[in-house]
Amino acid sequence: MVGRGYAGVKMFGQTRKVHPWVLRRFIPKPSPMFNMCDHISRDRMDPRLINLRWSNVVLNALNKEGVIGYFYGARNKVPKYRAHLKVLGMQYRFTNVDTPELARAEYEYYQSRAYEVVEDVHHTVCHMLANYLKYQAANR
Repeated sequence: MVGRGYAGVKMFGQTRKVHPWVLRRFIPKPSPMFNMCDHISRDRMDPRLINLRWSNVVLNALNKEGVIGYFYGARNKVPKYRAHLKVLGMQYRFTNVDTPELARAEYEYYQSRAYEVVEDVHHTVCHMLANYLKYQAANR
């Protein structure tokens, strides 16, 4: 085990994390924006390829541990729970539900969708930038 609970191996007198090596060997980076490895299941001791994906600071923060994902409040003495999510600095709050389990389920659903949406936005921006650079090069 390496610092902070990651699976590791000792090679040439140095201890190395296993998960970045596995990801680099089998899945090429989709773009320079993706500069870190994310454990999908949040299990740091699971370096299997099926549990790893390329990520960045923003996307990795969407998959961190210790996030409850909902607020609790009582209005007119009736307890209510409301899922909340922060993506790219924008705060999103959802409808009130009756149980913390429903609020957590709603948070997890939108959290997984947010990861996909941020990836799609990144690919669109990269495509637009590439087209702009081609246009600029052609008109010099």
